[in-house]
Amino acid sequence: MAFWSDPHVHPRAVAVALAICALLLVAGPAYTQVYSPNMDPPTLISPADGTQTTGDPNAPPGYVSYPPLGIPTFVWSAVPGATKYKLEVSASPVFQPLIVLRDNLKYTHYTPTGEGDIIGPGFTDHTLFYWRVSAWDPQANAWTQPSAAWSFTRNWGMRPATLSPTHLATLPFTPRFE
Repeated sequence: MAFWSDPHVHPRAVAVALAICALLLVAGPAYTQVYSPNMDPPTLISPADGTQTTGDPNAPPGYVSYPPLGIPTFVWSAVPGATKYKLEVSASPVFQPLIVLRDNLKYTHYTPTGEGDIIGPGFTDHTLFYWRVSAWDPQANAWTQPSAAWSFTRNWGMRPATLSPTHLATLPFTPRFE
């Protein structure tokens, strides 16, 4: 017994329609990013491309100190007419996945400070990161092209050390509820 019994619709037409629907669902939404034609992107200022960051206030030569964790303050140029900026940071040069995405920044500098700022694994040690910035053009109702991407490598410098308990120690602790 056939599943489809309407004599006016050919079973192959139904199969083709279902196949097309399945392909559209698998492919997901398609979109094209439209950038503002009126504004240039911001110019990145700091951290400079190729910078080695550290949290050590007594940074060795060749390192830039951002105590205590080596996470830099990102600085870029103002774009005349822009009303906000979007900062993207990733461990990938194609910016997927993102570690930082802030798209409502009113100033031309930003320091990620923790919860709500940092996505996923965050700023892992001895890792190369990429960053870029876009400006919002209210006239075009669109972001500018992203700036050229710059990179930096984050190093702890002064890695926190556990003093107690010792590695794999068991502590005699019984919780009390009063």
